[in-house]
Amino acid sequence: MQVHPVHIPPDIRKVYQARQADNQARLDRYRQDFLVQDPDLRALERSYREAGASFLLASLQAGAELKPARAALRDLKTKLDQAYQAKEAQFLVPEDLYTCPLCQDTGIYQGRLCACALDIRNQLEKQKGISFPPPPEASLDHFDLELFSPHLDPQIYQGQASPRQVAENLYQRSLEILANFPQADRNFYFFGKPGTGKTYLAAALANGLRAQGYSVAFIRSMAFVDLTAQVRVLDRSFSADRTEKQIARERLQFLREAQVLVLDDLGSEAGNDASYNDLIALLDSRVQNSDQMTLLTGNLSPVDFSRRYDERLGSRLLGAFLAFPLEGPDLRIELARRAQGGA
Repeated sequence: MQVHPVHIPPDIRKVYQARQADNQARLDRYRQDFLVQDPDLRALERSYREAGASFLLASLQAGAELKPARAALRDLKTKLDQAYQAKEAQFLVPEDLYTCPLCQDTGIYQGRLCACALDIRNQLEKQKGISFPPPPEASLDHFDLELFSPHLDPQIYQGQASPRQVAENLYQRSLEILANFPQADRNFYFFGKPGTGKTYLAAALANGLRAQGYSVAFIRSMAFVDLTAQVRVLDRSFSADRTEKQIARERLQFLREAQVLVLDDLGSEAGNDASYNDLIALLDSRVQNSDQMTLLTGNLSPVDFSRRYDERLGSRLLGAFLAFPLEGPDLRIELARRAQGGA
């Protein structure tokens, strides 16, 4: 499998950069304290500065031989760094210097995005007061393939695959996305009858990406249409409350800018020309951004979209999204049977 560089979401990267700047300022203060208290360190620091001044003067003289002065300066710099590091190792522990001792505020720990990225994501959402979290119980770790029928049925996938085989394929693909996001395929449409696992799979994948620090929004299509309608009404009203208008706009902007968006149960909303245009604008803006993922779920096949909506939305779906059908018995029935103690 190809190994990609660790991708740190831009808004979280800014937090790490700010932490690193604070850490450097704190380290400089520690070093100043060491310098005041240690005469040997003061002497070494003075020698380094004098060597730096000598190198500067030599560089201003035509034809001067700079290699010896440069080598002496480099040697003193190495000794000075080593002396400071020895002091830091003796008196400092990572908890003194870093917000996260594991990644040391770089965001990367053991070759992966550090778990502290999720803490930062929670803080950013709390600051904005805007959150569209996926259902918390949805998790790829708890994705139970045993719920899906292992039997071939001519009425399901034309008898070519069982629901369990398809679910396992989608599960493995989801794991690959988690490992390679955002370089992996980004836009998916899970469709099928109610109870086939569409929403759970999309929410589980979204939760997995959120745990890696990405901004995630999960919203039912009906709620999205209601939100866009609210924004239009508030924008047209002369007496609308400014705070209410600002919050509604910020919520809509969050959906547009979230690195991962799940638009659940597409096709269930009450449609009109304005809501169709809102959906098209949302999908168009997101599929053009290579750092964003959009997951759609719905009961309609891609072909049925042209009947339920218009050709524009159907063409977006067929052209920009990988469509995966989920077929088979209603999983909720199987869950209910298990809850009642069925074998």
